[in-house]
Amino acid sequence: MPFLRVGIVGFAGESFPGFVHCAFADASGKEHTFIEKIPVVTTLDLWSDSTYPQPGMAPCTGVETLQDGSHRSLALVSIDVKHSMESPYDSAQFIVLESQLSSDWT
Repeated sequence: MPFLRVGIVGFAGESFPGFVHCAFADASGKEHTFIEKIPVVTTLDLWSDSTYPQPGMAPCTGVETLQDGSHRSLALVSIDVKHSMESPYDSAQFIVLESQLSSDWT
């Protein structure tokens, strides 16, 4: 399963298992944020007293490789945001730099 590298930028809620604010920029530089369960995006033991930002990984449910007019390697990714407190959608699609993806959780 591919993963999108995200920044965990803050703590969002103490409801089990804990929620964090995540952020990433798409290929055009637009910043996107969502709130996700801590264990979905990291193996770190984060909480309200943790230091932020921290690195994180959002699982992608679909990836399609693309190339833009500047010959940049891009990817159309779908991330599952149905548990996100900030999204009314089950999933969302974004075009990101292919370098923002990882094939493992590292």
